[in-house]
Amino acid sequence: MPKSLSLIPLKHAKASQIEVYLYQNSQEIQLKMLDNGVDLNASTDEMSYGLKNIQERVDEMAGTVQFLSAKGKGTSIDVRVPILRGEDNVE
Repeated sequence: MPKSLSLIPLKHAKASQIEVYLYQNSQEIQLKMLDNGVDLNASTDEMSYGLKNIQERVDEMAGTVQFLSAKGKGTSIDVRVPILRGEDNVE
């Protein structure tokens, strides 16, 4: 797990519980992380450095990332990255 992704709930959200799920199908890999920490204050337009770093890394892999947060409900981070197959890797 990327260091920046794993430290957000512990360092910034003050979470006491973290759930991490990793799924794969033929088209994509999904990493989902849920915590019971404080919310990300999703109403602000400015993302923290760590969240921007995650967004940039996912963008570099042609993936998507969603940050969902609600007051008193913790935070969910959903990362999806496509599985790219080159000509040599076609099944």
